[in-house]
This record gives sequence, structure tokens and C-alpha cells, in this order.
Amino acid sequence: MNAQTPANEIDLAITGMTCEGCANALTRALSRVDGVAHVAVDFAAGRAHVAGSASTDRLVAAVEKAGYGATPAPHGVR
Repeated sequence: MNAQTPANEIDLAITGMTCEGCANALTRALSRVDGVAHVAVDFAAGRAHVAGSASTDRLVAAVEKAGYGATPAPHGVR
């Protein structure tokens, strides 16, 4: 596998975000998870899109540690 090719893409429904600052904090928290290649958090949609090899469980745990809630969401659904 090419080191620059993400192994998977995961969408999360996020709860508890109240502003763009929350989205920025979540972006930083998710970016720190080993195996994450790219993160995009959409405050208005309440979603996070993560590409890389990190497991859904590790991503949800990172969101919860940052003080928010997360559940897996269907890929591509906004």
C-alpha cells in the first residue's frame, strides 16, 4: 500500500459543538490520533470526516476525550 493512500474513510456525527472553535479543537484532537491522514470537521453539519488507518473506536474515543460526543455516520451523508 502506498504510504500516502489512506486505508479508509470514516464519517462521524458529532454532538456538543457550539462554535467554530469547537470544530477547530476537534480537528486538532482527531489529527493527533495515530493513523489519521486527513481531518475535516463541519460545525454546521455536525460532522467529521477522517481519512487514514485509525479505527472508528479510536476516533470516537478521541472525540469523547475532547469533551464531545461521536457516533459513526453513513459515509458521504451530510
